[in-house]
Formats: sequence, structure tokens, C-alpha cells
Amino acid sequence: MLSFFAPKLLDNASSFYYNNIIKSDTMIFLRIATTLFILFLSFINVFSQVNEEKREWKLNPQIDRNTTEVFKVVEEMPRFAGCEEEEIDNKKKRLCTDQLLKAYVNKNVSFTKDENGKPLDYMAVVQFIVNKDGKTSDINLVRPINDCDACNEELLQIFDNSPKWIAGRQRGKLVDVLYTFPIKMRF
Repeated sequence: MLSFFAPKLLDNASSFYYNNIIKSDTMIFLRIATTLFILFLSFINVFSQVNEEKREWKLNPQIDRNTTEVFKVVEEMPRFAGCEEEEIDNKKKRLCTDQLLKAYVNKNVSFTKDENGKPLDYMAVVQFIVNKDGKTSDINLVRPINDCDACNEELLQIFDNSPKWIAGRQRGKLVDVLYTFPIKMRF
């Protein structure tokens, strides 16, 4: 009697396994694959929108970075005119430079409203090279002011016309140094 029911039980067990477990695993796989495919298509769409043409804010490229070594950090960082004291430590020199540079920018900036007439509240980041001779070059707005092209142009000009700096030094020699300066203003 057992042999009579055993094949039927095996058929029922195998069909239950196929109908409930294998089919559900296949459905889970298909759902995951479909979700990943939709995410992939969304990513491509977003990426294509991000790569719209952006204006680069650069001025005065003079240094060929392939042939000239430009330092980011040196033993003695460049200093803005007015921070000539040799006795103060590097932190105080940097603080002095940042304060005098901010005062210089505030004094020379003429824009207080954007092109739509709204008061400006902005953050910009300017990056430039202080050359061995103390002049600024390769001025670049890493983070320009949104919706104010005239403001960005003026910032580039302000840094291009800055007074001569005290050049940076590495191992006692004058070197070209990349300097990054954040500017935060509210009017």
C-alpha cells in the first residue's frame, strides 16, 4: 500500500516545490533585474542632463602645469602684502593673509545686487597660483556665483589685479603655490 501512494506523494511534493519555490525565486530575480534596469536607465538620463555645457571661469593662464611644479602645501605659504613679519608662526601668517585678502576683496567689489536686483548672499571659491615673483596667475573660480556673470567676471579681475604677494618657499627656494580662497559675502 505504501508503494501505491509513494509516487503520488513525490509528484505532489515536486509540483509544490516547482510551483511555489522555484517560480517565486524566478519572480524575485525578474523583479530585481527589472528594478536594476530601470535604475540604470534613470542614471543615464540624469547623467546626460548633468553634462550640459557649463561656463568655466578662468583668467590669466600662464603656467604650464606639465613642466612647472606647482605646490599645494609648502613650508612657508605665500602671504598677502602686509603680512611680512617673519617672527609669527604659519597659522598666524595664514590668518593675516586671509583677513587682509578678504578686506581687499570687500574694498574692491562693486556688486551688492545680482543681475535681477536682489541683494547678494553668496559663497564663491577662488583658486589661483602665486608665482615665484609674487604675482597671481591661473585664476579660476572653482565655485562661481550662480546667476551673476558680471559678479564672476569682477571677482576674476579683482584677483588678477591684486597687489604683489610674498612668494611661498619650499626648502628655502621660491616656488609656485596653488592657493584656494573661499569668499562669503552678504549684502
